[in-house]
Amino acid sequence: MVLDFANEADEIKAAFEPYYETTLLSERTDPNLLYELQQHLGNFPVYTQVDVDSFARVYFDQKASQDEVYRVLAPVVERFRGLTEEEQHDFRGKLGDYVRLYAFLAQVLTFADPDLEKLYQFARYLRRLLPVDRDALPQEIQCDVITRIAMMDRTAPEIVREVERVLERKMAAVFSQGFTFAGGVKEVAEILNRVERATEKTIMAALEEKNPELADEISRLMFTFDDIVYVDDSGIQKALREIESKDLALALKTANEEVSQKIFKNMSERARAMIREEIEFMGPVRLKNVEEAQQKIVAVIRRLEEAGELVISGRGGGEGGEVLV
Repeated sequence: MVLDFANEADEIKAAFEPYYETTLLSERTDPNLLYELQQHLGNFPVYTQVDVDSFARVYFDQKASQDEVYRVLAPVVERFRGLTEEEQHDFRGKLGDYVRLYAFLAQVLTFADPDLEKLYQFARYLRRLLPVDRDALPQEIQCDVITRIAMMDRTAPEIVREVERVLERKMAAVFSQGFTFAGGVKEVAEILNRVERATEKTIMAALEEKNPELADEISRLMFTFDDIVYVDDSGIQKALREIESKDLALALKTANEEVSQKIFKNMSERARAMIREEIEFMGPVRLKNVEEAQQKIVAVIRRLEEAGELVISGRGGGEGGEVLV
């Protein structure tokens, strides 16, 4: 269901109530299902107990930053990308099932097994980082969803408060944390920066036809592989230290001259020659693999920017760009 905040508050309220009532009543409450899901998830070559324990040490450390948490999960996300599309869909579904079931059962049961809690927190964060399932929404409504998310921050405050009250009342028995409504153009830019390049292109092309002004507003807040030219040289050098040569060579396979020159000028002559040689002898490669390598590099740059270790001036670095003095 796609929410339409043009509806009256009473209509929205009525629409939410049956959904949450039937959802909560239909939940299966057998605790053994958690162990079954835990076993199913462990059978995928995505993570090990060592990964979960490493995450837990950082997550439960009050001094740890969000960046450290995501850094621990990065190798897990890469292993997920190595699955087939069918396996990715299956893993993502079971991960979501585990999170929902644990959140429900934790309200009525006390678990003596700390591994269940650790896996729950691990799964919650991992779900946010997994690539979007392109089959989750038909292409014809992807643009509509993105548009509605972008416009959410322009919804009348009284409607948002009414929906929030309904959700709080209906979900109070399941979740103890508070509710926050997110949305807006910045949120959309974050979402599109995480999806596969092909999906991003499809959505943005449709949005440019439907609402050119909104598309332009979103694009100014996004950072793409072509925006590497706006990264300062010292930032490029820092990023290159964290990028594997095979990913760099693959990403540069279809890069424009400006991007290639920006990267090559920040490499040593020997490293530059090695990458060019690797590209030359690479042969034909799938465009999907090239775009995945480019997304890996974009992810490194965005993480370094969030940590304040590099500067992006101009497009992609925020509306209006950075002011350097």
